[in-house]
Amino acid sequence: MKEVKPDVSAVFVPAKFAAAAMLEAIEAEVPLVVSVAEHVPVHDMLRVHEVLRTQSKTRLVGPNCPGIISPNQCRVGIMPYKQYTRGCVGIVSKSGTLSYEAVGSTSRVGLGQSLVIGMGGDMLPGTTLADGLKLFFDHDETKGIIVIGEIGGEAELEAAELIREHRRTSPRPKPVIAMVAGRTAPEGKAMGHAGAIWRDGDIAAEAKSKALEDAGAVIVPHPGVMGERMKELLGICHEKLYVFLPLLSLSFANILKTCRIPHGSELSINTTQISANNMSSFDIEVDPLTNRVYLGEYYNLCFVYRDRPSLARARFISRIQWGLGRLTKEIPWIAGQVQHDGYTDQGANKYKIIPFQVTPRFQFEDLQNTSSEDFKDIKGEDFPMDWINGNHIPIQEPLTDGPCPVMELKFTIEPGASVLTISMSSKVVDRTGLIIMVRMLFKACIQDKIPPLDLSMTEKHAAFFNNGKRERRHDRTPVRILPADLQSAHSPSFKAKAISWALFSFDREAVRGIEGLVSGDSPSQYLVDTDQVFTAFVFRSLCCARDGRLTSGWTARCFRTVDARNARGARTVEGIHFGALQHMTCSSFTNPSTMSIGRIATDLYRASSPFVLSQDVEHFVFNSGTTFSSDAIFNPEQDVAVVSWADVECKNPDYMLTHGWSPQCIRVPSHLPASEGLVYLMPRSAEDERTVALSLRKTDLEYLLGLSDWVDRATYAAW
Repeated sequence: MKEVKPDVSAVFVPAKFAAAAMLEAIEAEVPLVVSVAEHVPVHDMLRVHEVLRTQSKTRLVGPNCPGIISPNQCRVGIMPYKQYTRGCVGIVSKSGTLSYEAVGSTSRVGLGQSLVIGMGGDMLPGTTLADGLKLFFDHDETKGIIVIGEIGGEAELEAAELIREHRRTSPRPKPVIAMVAGRTAPEGKAMGHAGAIWRDGDIAAEAKSKALEDAGAVIVPHPGVMGERMKELLGICHEKLYVFLPLLSLSFANILKTCRIPHGSELSINTTQISANNMSSFDIEVDPLTNRVYLGEYYNLCFVYRDRPSLARARFISRIQWGLGRLTKEIPWIAGQVQHDGYTDQGANKYKIIPFQVTPRFQFEDLQNTSSEDFKDIKGEDFPMDWINGNHIPIQEPLTDGPCPVMELKFTIEPGASVLTISMSSKVVDRTGLIIMVRMLFKACIQDKIPPLDLSMTEKHAAFFNNGKRERRHDRTPVRILPADLQSAHSPSFKAKAISWALFSFDREAVRGIEGLVSGDSPSQYLVDTDQVFTAFVFRSLCCARDGRLTSGWTARCFRTVDARNARGARTVEGIHFGALQHMTCSSFTNPSTMSIGRIATDLYRASSPFVLSQDVEHFVFNSGTTFSSDAIFNPEQDVAVVSWADVECKNPDYMLTHGWSPQCIRVPSHLPASEGLVYLMPRSAEDERTVALSLRKTDLEYLLGLSDWVDRATYAAW
């Protein structure tokens, strides 16, 4: 105790030794003791309770309990933490399993949990339902309370009296939902827990439910409905009554004030560093002003690392958690959620960011024993595209009616590799904004203080403005996809096209060879950059693969993502940047398979030149017509949409959080079903190398693999 000064002792020893371990911790005055073991002898617990009554330093939770958890902060026990989310509902339960169902129910509706106490079903528990209620009544982060009792004992009656007194004395009593398990339990038989037994003379489950209901609790038949019922009681649909604050103020032990994280040398985080005011004050209008091919509600960026020992993984994860806390302190809206906020007078959608969590959720999944893939035997950097799939994405689409987080992360352990995926809402940031936020996160993981200039740049790349300086704006329709019924009458069905992803790698020599294709093509050799030349090469190659199935004289358009923030017209009069202004240029080419790479690259350059882009952006942004929409229509059968992530440099030291943890490659996850004609350009580890992911039909892939210009330079990785 003198050296370590522990805040909590977790007792996992067998039942016959548990009492001795509890007494040892009580005598050492450990503030909180959690005992998980079941079948602790009753006479042993009588001795423990006799000691507890003689002191005031230690609080015991258990025995025969799942433990206690403050989501995203600390867990002491055996709860399956993945389904827990930081939120506003306090739960105290005799039953561990039923508490898990209540957690799942409140997580699904976006409420989350402030604190969950599994008091256990022992005959002589250290902490009771009443103790949990006393805590939650005075706990600012807890806006609603769930109580789960069961047959055996009279703890529910004591809880009912406390609820009645709280409703009588509090000007704004907190809503309480309750249920009592064991309505159909046979008399005299212990139902799992030592204390869950209904004997002659005991109070029945129905009587306990009636007492709780008479006291003012809302009785439900099953924990699966608790989330929706609590949402109704809190009035979430009508007003923002919930705020998620980071400081956990346990009245019986301030055990979670510091989270110690191994980090090379030991590093500690005080959770009070995140300002509560930051989390509760923002209500930010969002202006998702983009002209792009719609690729989903979220942008995802994956960093693939070679396998490391478990201790190294733990340090890496700890640094990410540390960085998330620091970044949220500076930019609190990344922990929020995007909410639809009605419509403008012109009928355009409005959105805003409201509080959601203390820090963005960080998920973990170990697939080493279940994954069908294995990275161990893959040499170099030929990681197939289908390895970066839905298993690695933290936010699955299509989204339900639940919350839409601004940012979430997931760390997946595969055989031979680990994948870190960072996702952000496309309503809040665009491709460039996500890259900047990723760099900010990595800086927050390794630096003591984030430079003010970096913070300023990050704000400029988000999709919102200071509310007092907003210009009059309208929704702009993104690049539309040609409806299926207007595509070629002879086009096969989506299933018959067999559209999927193919991955190709280009080494440095191949990229330089592609650049050399424009060396004698003046003036393109003086104007275009590598990205434009490489895009032109990929575009023309795809057009050549499609040439045989399209009529002579056909026209293809190349939609290409550009960052339009510095174009004239991309700022308001006050000089405030428009936020998520991901713009896609549109260049048309007739008989593109017969055109030179230099000619195509030059046209791509001109479409994104400052003068042309500023005119395009100004028209797109400031056109005041209420029916304005982009006239660009993407036909997936013959057009190509290119999104380049090539500026995310794998070997950039900013992405190395600990020794040896340098990304092996950076990937954009595949999503199925894939829209035909999508192209992702991605970096490989070495400078100037490229990886290309294509979504195309099977017949086009076969033609592409027969083009000598393509196969001489590209290494085919996967279909």
